[in-house]
Amino acid sequence: MVENKYGKRMLKKARAQGWLSVETKAKFERIIQERQTDSHEELAEKLLKHQILTETQIEQLKGELKEETILHMEVTTRNSIFHVKDLHKSYKTPEGEFHALKGINLTIYQGEILGVLGFSGSGKSTLLNILGLLTTPDPVGEIYYNGTTYRELKPKQRDALRNKQFGFIFQESHLLAHLNAIENVALPLRLQNIPESECLERSKEMLRNFMTQGEKDKEKVFFSKKPAQLSGGQKQRLAAARAMVHQPQVIFADEPTGNLDFDTGQMVMDILLKAAREKDATVILVTHNPSQARRYCNRFVWMENGLLKGHLSTGMESTMRLIKQLSGKDVKIK
Repeated sequence: MVENKYGKRMLKKARAQGWLSVETKAKFERIIQERQTDSHEELAEKLLKHQILTETQIEQLKGELKEETILHMEVTTRNSIFHVKDLHKSYKTPEGEFHALKGINLTIYQGEILGVLGFSGSGKSTLLNILGLLTTPDPVGEIYYNGTTYRELKPKQRDALRNKQFGFIFQESHLLAHLNAIENVALPLRLQNIPESECLERSKEMLRNFMTQGEKDKEKVFFSKKPAQLSGGQKQRLAAARAMVHQPQVIFADEPTGNLDFDTGQMVMDILLKAAREKDATVILVTHNPSQARRYCNRFVWMENGLLKGHLSTGMESTMRLIKQLSGKDVKIK
């Protein structure tokens, strides 16, 4: 029954939070079994009456379940682009084997902007690099991209997929010092053996989307500049243009504003995601900043110690709950 499923979902969340003793867990289970047709409010009243959960705990769980329901309705109307099943990644270190990812299960949908949050060392970048075919996972589990498993891809197929359908932007711009601005942006097109004249025209057209009016007024000068002549923000805007120039299906963005001031970082993100939305590209944004995830993403997932801890929508309530979880402090919005 529907209400029974709702009660079981609430029970699972309460257990994950560590709020139930053996005795209160048993009481919770009896209520679910005996009162399968109770409404959500009636279930909440019984949990409160029998002192199984506090009012604050009940409200938190109700909020999380509501958000998950809305999120499920929103994202499942789209086609999935990635389906990750039991993904693992381990490294050998002098201290022994380090498990960077521990059984990740995740579905990512076409056209969504997904935030991947977590502290340093939680496995965020490792997950992104594996999905982007920059590194390989352990030989267990599966990754499906548009219905095709990565395991079946031959080296040339992996290279072609990465070069044609994926775009990358990292915390460091990774521009080639000996190439000028346009030549750096054109690199993904050149990897596809597109004629040079077309490479340059398409690169100029894309880069203009990421230029200020002052730069456009003197675009020939800007196009000819080498990376050493550019500011940090200019370099990152070039990197964003390079990530989009070949119209990829997926943009992998790993802390793309980590080295920028707030205003410049916001400018880079605004332009990048506007371009991505226009092309219905999927964006996977790795960040440690919950506010950035709430501002730009359709939903976000939280990673900790190589595990996927939860899926959240990007509403204010969800963000505040995450901040409280991380800091242990209540945050009031004025």
